[in-house]
Amino acid sequence: MPEILFIPPLLSQSIYIALALYTLSFGANALIAQIKIISALMQIEVYLLSATIIALATSFPELATSLIAASSNHYDLAIANIAGSNICNTFLLGGLLFVLSPKTSFEAFFTNPRHHHSITKDLIFSFIVSFILLALLSLNFLNTLTAAVIIVFFTCYQLRSCSAAPDMKSIESLTGSNVSSRYLASNKGRTKHLLKSLIKCAIYSALLFLSGKILVDSAVQLTKLLGFSERWIGGSIVALGTSAPEIATTLSALSLMRKDPSTSSGKEIILGNLTGSNLFNILWILPIATLSSIFFCYFPPELSPQVLLDYFCALCASVWLITLFYYSRYLFRSGHKHAFFYTQLSGSTGFVLYLIYVCSSALYDV
Repeated sequence: MPEILFIPPLLSQSIYIALALYTLSFGANALIAQIKIISALMQIEVYLLSATIIALATSFPELATSLIAASSNHYDLAIANIAGSNICNTFLLGGLLFVLSPKTSFEAFFTNPRHHHSITKDLIFSFIVSFILLALLSLNFLNTLTAAVIIVFFTCYQLRSCSAAPDMKSIESLTGSNVSSRYLASNKGRTKHLLKSLIKCAIYSALLFLSGKILVDSAVQLTKLLGFSERWIGGSIVALGTSAPEIATTLSALSLMRKDPSTSSGKEIILGNLTGSNLFNILWILPIATLSSIFFCYFPPELSPQVLLDYFCALCASVWLITLFYYSRYLFRSGHKHAFFYTQLSGSTGFVLYLIYVCSSALYDV
């Protein structure tokens, strides 16, 4: 009788995590494609589309992972994943934006203040709510009431943002050359394609939650094998994996800018997705994970200092992005001859800071 092939537990759990992350990325990208089609019917302009609809779609992996972790009494992993995702989004996506963008796209973006008000408002708003959430977590004051209030407040904020005037050219740059006219051609065709997209969204959402379940279970087992805490795994490996849709969206937008460097829509997509995803993480997913933990009778315990430190790092990342945005805008608007070089150099610090965060977090966890 042939012997059964033995796979070491460390290797098997790593394989499960890799497969779960791949499935999360695939499901999220497929979900984003369907939501883009639905957004064509809603007629939302490019920055608001990125900060609302696409940000919501790219945040589904974090939602699935954190919701399952919180409902399985792994609250540290759930909220560490949210903090780690925000840090990853800010440093890596911000770094990619300011390092890989063409020079002409910077000039087009910073000399055209069309969406600067919306962008700066969201950047500062993200910093303020990060500070408030850190205070709530430090005081152990994130309970059923405060979580519900935060969800209602953020939902109203997003609905108000979606009420802006449509920009069909911007929508078509994201969803396809003639997608708007195709789906808006007739009420019958619009309803048919809307229903089809909604069904696909439900299927891909189920795939995300299944992948999230496998990811959480494997991550918990991996922490036991490696001797690391759930907090570090959730804030590094799992967070990097659940940020894959945001990274994919950023690379797609960078490709759009390289094809047409004179357009600023690529930067609006990246910044909108970055700020929007971070806001969804802390004002939607974090309260939902808290409510889920309470619903399953795992009342969130007092958080460890390491988790609070992760949220402080996320707050510092917001300060870094705001500073980089205003510094780059100043350089290009003042006509500095080395504006592009200094912008790229400043953006590259995001990669260094993220590496320092992951390594120091691991050392602090040992």
